[in-house]
Amino acid sequence: MKPVLVVGAGFSGLTLAYALNRLKVPVRVVERGERAGGLISTHNTEWGLVETAANALLADRQIERLFNELDLPFAPQLKSRKRRYIFWQKPRRWPLSLWTTFRLAKFFVLNFLAIGSVAPRPRETVSGWAKRVLDGQFETRLLAPALQGVYAGDTGRLSAPATLSGFFSRHERGKLRGSVSPRQGMGELISALETQLRQSGVEIEYGRAIELSEKLEQPTVICTSAWAASEIVRGHDPVLAKVLASCESSPLITVTGFFELHAKDLQGFGCLFPKEQQFHSLGVLFNDCIFAGRSSLRSETWILGGALNPDICSLSDEQIKSQILEDRLRLPGGGACKGWSITRWPKALPHYTVAWEECLRGLKVNRPLFLHGNYLGQLGLARIQHRSEALAAQLKDLYVS
Repeated sequence: MKPVLVVGAGFSGLTLAYALNRLKVPVRVVERGERAGGLISTHNTEWGLVETAANALLADRQIERLFNELDLPFAPQLKSRKRRYIFWQKPRRWPLSLWTTFRLAKFFVLNFLAIGSVAPRPRETVSGWAKRVLDGQFETRLLAPALQGVYAGDTGRLSAPATLSGFFSRHERGKLRGSVSPRQGMGELISALETQLRQSGVEIEYGRAIELSEKLEQPTVICTSAWAASEIVRGHDPVLAKVLASCESSPLITVTGFFELHAKDLQGFGCLFPKEQQFHSLGVLFNDCIFAGRSSLRSETWILGGALNPDICSLSDEQIKSQILEDRLRLPGGGACKGWSITRWPKALPHYTVAWEECLRGLKVNRPLFLHGNYLGQLGLARIQHRSEALAAQLKDLYVS
């Protein structure tokens, strides 16, 4: 058979190519950019590590197996990472009242007992679901900030079935819990995948833009964003291209700042900011409290933008820094800044709206074309890796006799 053509060498494309190669399925990768990883890369600065996008992925058995096969050691997890904060008048470990907490506990009992009434309904927004099963306080103080830390979306438009499905599913746990990362950052994972593929004889071609013709000569998997995929398939399937182009995108700016240590610095994974608290930022990660070796300084990654702030990328670097310093005054601590690193992504994430949920339900992709990416119902690197393995197995069953 002709090799499976994987278009895109981001995390989706690399993990799919790796899974195909592991199953002895011939594969070839093309990438229009000059490097692998897509949004993901890690920079070593004089102050410490800087991640341009995801700083980690969620541990489970499949992720642990991937790291073991790549001979990639995990970064030591710090105990302080277990503390997470949401700002409601001040940073709080738990922002809900006693009554809402009681109702939330009841909700988890019902979910455990598989009572169908708590599951999201088709075309239900996150906001509508939260108010149906609990109350507005649960939405504004806990659920909305938690989801904005993942989806950067508008809960009044976010699809509950698309974004909350993980809470109603099970996965195989491994030895580790929570977020994991390679010792030298997420860029090390990208490098390990690329190196393993090349050593196994997989061709990866950079600087190659692909536009598919009407007829495909081999199984082809588009592993890009929805809007990039739209351009690639336009000549092959105009109807599919139009649907993919309708996927809204949310912009993000990630700013890693390095500060002098202060005795009152919050110790934890990070802090999320509900929109009602009127911060400029969506949240902040405390990198030096998550994994060992990230920096000898106070290392913080601030996240701005999202669906509710679509013009964020029009601000200058100085305006962005000013907003972060203003937000930072509301947190304990306050050491002097030693350095900054700013990364802009005008189109960072798909916005999982109810309208996009409807598009996904009716999405038709004709073989031998396949799609793979974070806009298909699996946002989060671990879920994408799971889909890479499942899709590789499907391709083997279909095309390898």
